[in-house]
Amino acid sequence: DEVKAEWTELQRFNEQDDLYWECQALHAMLLALDDQAEIAGRLAEQCLPHLKEHPWICNTLQCVVGYGHLGACRWEAFYSVPPTICAPLERSRYLANQVYRLTLMGLGEILQGRFSQAAAILEEALRCSSREGSEQTQAPVLRAMPASFLANVRYMQGRLDEAARLSLENIEIAKLGGFLDCAASVFVTASGLSSNRGSLQGARSFLEDGERLAHTREWPRMHAQLLLERTRISLLEHKHHEALACAQQLEALQLGHPPPASDSFDEYQCLASLASLWCEAAGLSRQADL
Repeated sequence: DEVKAEWTELQRFNEQDDLYWECQALHAMLLALDDQAEIAGRLAEQCLPHLKEHPWICNTLQCVVGYGHLGACRWEAFYSVPPTICAPLERSRYLANQVYRLTLMGLGEILQGRFSQAAAILEEALRCSSREGSEQTQAPVLRAMPASFLANVRYMQGRLDEAARLSLENIEIAKLGGFLDCAASVFVTASGLSSNRGSLQGARSFLEDGERLAHTREWPRMHAQLLLERTRISLLEHKHHEALACAQQLEALQLGHPPPASDSFDEYQCLASLASLWCEAAGLSRQADL
């Protein structure tokens, strides 16, 4: 209640005041962390013209704008977002902005199926996160973001030992400080690695841990991503009722979360369709007498 009261008070500032737009920028960032990327991106774009004298804030807003375009798969707009602004002698001040931007670029390549390009970008992000000048308290979180996605890339490429090392080294940090896609990626990868090594119960353990995080943070999209992986695990174990239940939950999530704009990519629909196709390929249907 105190936070809400303070926010209401700050909203009373005139739009001509820098503090008003700084508060709006913070609001945009919090919306992005709350997985409201479309709304966050639009608000960030409104803030940018008013904060040109604040490079760190502008860089953060550019990342929020990029995240909004990425979530909607508006690729031309995503690749049109300007690079990080930083003076040659002040690069260490903007490491967080640079690592986050590179991580988003790497995720964009993953979503388009260009894994080699994604790996190169994410490795560069890892190098930036370890660059001299990064704060000790900041470095683990900066590293966990690209490392979580790189683990997934290595898993998809069949480089399982590297994928296991990256995921296990960074999963706890990703839980605490990663954004939704980062946390979801590392949990799904850890689950896939466990199932690949014959430990389906271990795979389920990672999914349950991820589910707890998704519910705690109120991230239904992460819940949907984990449900798809749980569908796969259930089919591997021939737990047909559970697989169908997961598919039905994904359909319910799709109905409850329509895309925010007509040009937005509907991730819920994609995940629900995949689960349905996997169940059909296994010879399952809701009417089946299993």
